[in-house]
Amino acid sequence: MLHLEFTGKDESTRAVELKHRLKKEKILIILDDIWKEIDLEEVGIPCKDDQTECKVVLTSRDLHILSNDMGTEKCFQIQQLPQEEAWSLFNK
Repeated sequence: MLHLEFTGKDESTRAVELKHRLKKEKILIILDDIWKEIDLEEVGIPCKDDQTECKVVLTSRDLHILSNDMGTEKCFQIQQLPQEEAWSLFNK
């Protein structure tokens, strides 16, 4: 959807390309089910830059990862659906 073709050969070059592209867009990035700390700047998500329109939503089953490791501004705890209910949503 970003119409971005990476020209860099290594991860750090591609991260810079992604960062420059995301700075041009108003975009919402959702990273679902995070199990360990991710350096968003390292992968090219400009989250600490005041000039970016990019917003990031993180989800994890481990509140510690979000609040301590990732340094999120706001945390909202949501109860997990019972497995039977969750699967019934997909079967409709």
